[in-house]
Amino acid sequence: MESVAEWKRKIIGLISEDKIQEAAIFLKRPNSVEGKNDEIAKFLVNTGLVLGREKGKHEEALLAFDAAIKLAKNKTIKEKAVANCSVAHSILGNICGKKEEFDKAEIHFVEALRLNPKLPIAHSEYGYLLCLLKRYEEAEDHYKKGLKLNPNNAQAHINYAIVLGNLKKHREAAFHCEEALRLDPKNPKYQTVYGIALMNCKRPNEAESCFREALKTEPDLEAANFGYGKLLASLKRFSEAKPFLKKTFQLNPDFPEVKENYDYTVLMEVSANPRKRITEEWLNVRRRSLEHERQSDLHDFERQKKHEREWKNLYENFECLRCGRCCRRTRWITNIDTRLVWEDIERWGEEGRTDILRHVYVFDGIGGDIFDTENYRRFSKCPFLMKEGKVFSCSIHETKPFVCRIFPFYFDSQGICENCGATVSDEDVFCDKCHLFLKASPGAYYCPGMRKTLKSLGLYKKVYNPILDLFSSAFRKG
Repeated sequence: MESVAEWKRKIIGLISEDKIQEAAIFLKRPNSVEGKNDEIAKFLVNTGLVLGREKGKHEEALLAFDAAIKLAKNKTIKEKAVANCSVAHSILGNICGKKEEFDKAEIHFVEALRLNPKLPIAHSEYGYLLCLLKRYEEAEDHYKKGLKLNPNNAQAHINYAIVLGNLKKHREAAFHCEEALRLDPKNPKYQTVYGIALMNCKRPNEAESCFREALKTEPDLEAANFGYGKLLASLKRFSEAKPFLKKTFQLNPDFPEVKENYDYTVLMEVSANPRKRITEEWLNVRRRSLEHERQSDLHDFERQKKHEREWKNLYENFECLRCGRCCRRTRWITNIDTRLVWEDIERWGEEGRTDILRHVYVFDGIGGDIFDTENYRRFSKCPFLMKEGKVFSCSIHETKPFVCRIFPFYFDSQGICENCGATVSDEDVFCDKCHLFLKASPGAYYCPGMRKTLKSLGLYKKVYNPILDLFSSAFRKG
């Protein structure tokens, strides 16, 4: 049996020669050494620290700390071994998490907190892992504990804010962003997360200031470009939003949601300003949106056919008040839906309706769009809308497109009929209880004829919507 001195020399030699695996074999069997256990345990702790700090060999360091825990009799040495073992587990959990070995990472974090429940970094790192796994409630619990133990961890504050954002606790998220920025005021990533939290708190001016500050420091920060672009789009500042969303896409084409938001901004920029000329980019985006909606159109045709009798009964009860609000840009309707399904275009071709088709830009086999094809601009009102005295009428009523035929009854089930509260299948948008096709949204109530029809059928249910009430009040006064 070798002496302690010989055993130490062998370990130090192997480590100095970077033969870590061989050193690890000796670390696993310290009981074969003659000498005092506490002396060996102390050496093992120091060896583990060298392995972890200088060599980056955390697994081997963990072996040394584990062996020290088993051997140590002295309380101080044992506590030091336990503390370092806990830290090593936390570091390994972080390393495994970066490698997306999430199961192994969680085992390490659980063990780290078993050994030392008051290790702040373990709580924070475990919280981050749980956030990646979308276990937000568990993540919230660990961040609370970690920040209670160490309130001066700026990164933990910002990660906790992200968790709170996913839990829709936006005010709390904003508070923790403020704490992170108090500790690190110039960090552009913290400014970005704060901007997102403020945007969700409906504080757009402050959010804009945060995104500007972040981009001033780091112009190529993807999240800041995307967040600022999304904020500007929500404020209907579409021309300003486009460059930031486009840059996000250039920086990272796989950035979540960026393509969808950019396409929306391109379309809305034109919709918000009928005088703006339609570009080739707009046409490409419109084609993509129509391709995406094509399958939904085909599904809707099947649904209409399935409930043909109920559909007919519904329209026999519906009374259009001919206010023209659905066919022109007003304070209530800011964007006229001129999307055409391919069947509309085919029908007009068969009917020889060149008077309609001259206003249609056709996407072959997909659908089309109504706009001023001579000047390449959107219409501020439908070109087929006519005014007769104080009422409006449709000049192509007998062959009007599908989008007009179904208005104001939509094919968009959200599981609950807003009129009677009955459960509606996600696969079927017809309510068997009140016999209506409805979109479960207060938007349907923008149509005064819709409200009148529902009232006559005893199905009207007032939906609280302050903006809608304001518009309705203004409409009645006007």
